[in-house]
Amino acid sequence: GGKFFHSPYVSMSQAYSAGGICSNVLDLMQWTRFLSEGAVLGRDAYDLMVTPTQLLDGTTIEYGYGFAIGYLDGHRRISHVGGTLGFSSFMAHYPDDDLRVVVLSNTEGTRTAAIESEIARLVLGLEERSSRNIELSADELRIYTGTYDISLAEVTVSPAKDRLVAELTVPGLEGRYELLFQGDDTFEVESDPETYARFEVRDGVAEGFVLVHQGITMRGRRVAPAT
Repeated sequence: GGKFFHSPYVSMSQAYSAGGICSNVLDLMQWTRFLSEGAVLGRDAYDLMVTPTQLLDGTTIEYGYGFAIGYLDGHRRISHVGGTLGFSSFMAHYPDDDLRVVVLSNTEGTRTAAIESEIARLVLGLEERSSRNIELSADELRIYTGTYDISLAEVTVSPAKDRLVAELTVPGLEGRYELLFQGDDTFEVESDPETYARFEVRDGVAEGFVLVHQGITMRGRRVAPAT
């Protein structure tokens, strides 16, 4: 309702290494440097962490051992997103630019990934992404609506006035996102221009999409039509 409220209490000891840590931005900046230089696990182990993984079916995904491997307008980015009850965070390393960015928030749902991108764009001198929305009719929006499986979770896409809305339950990305149509079956997330989905349409129905988030590519497969 537009107001802040306390998140439900949970003991962080239950999360262990997935949340049982108390730190700050400056310490985490040092952590990323020590880790990338091989001072924590060794250089060989770190290289495995930042190398794309090949799945058993031969598919290569842009995720290593704990790190996402992507790009920001051609600048290589090694990143990790975090979120739990009452907190949200994002950490990125641009190895070719010697740039590290850490964003911490004590408010769950904060778009820390979008904030990180804005900071990196300023430092790297990149142009700010601008958003637009091409209006579609109700019949045109219906082409894309339905439920999609992206392995981590299901995404529900539904119409809302002149645009689409996607609802996700992925940790760190959970929420309701408005999608802006850019043309060519492509929609951009209004709150995060770095994230967009290109739908694969056949015979007037979307069968899936390719989702690009922070330079990382994920695929979505349609599992249910619009209700």
